[in-house]
Amino acid sequence: MKFSTILVKMALFFSIGLSLGVGIMGLVSGQILMGVMGLVSFALGICYAYFVWGRIPFAAANLNTALSAVKSNMGLAGIAYFFLFVAFGWSVWWSVAAGGAMNGMGSGIVFLFLVSYYWTHQVIQN
Repeated sequence: MKFSTILVKMALFFSIGLSLGVGIMGLVSGQILMGVMGLVSFALGICYAYFVWGRIPFAAANLNTALSAVKSNMGLAGIAYFFLFVAFGWSVWWSVAAGGAMNGMGSGIVFLFLVSYYWTHQVIQN
């Protein structure tokens, strides 16, 4: 990938800019806590960018290595997307089933449904 260094830098700038935007919007809208948290996040983002700026070439090299590995094994991406759609379908199915069961059995069954949801997602993921 030709622009991996630029991509990493732009991700840093985007994070910093978004934090500044949240801070400004919070202060303008009268949400003082949101504004202060956004500006604190902005300041921490600036400090983080300052300290990791020298490591960007290494991060870009790692990104290039990962992208070349993904390109050479593109068949795995199709399988991953297939199981992503299976997991989405399971989430929709589970939501409908859990809602119906909670209406019929009460909210005490929620824990068992959450365990089944988590368990099945782990099986689909692996």
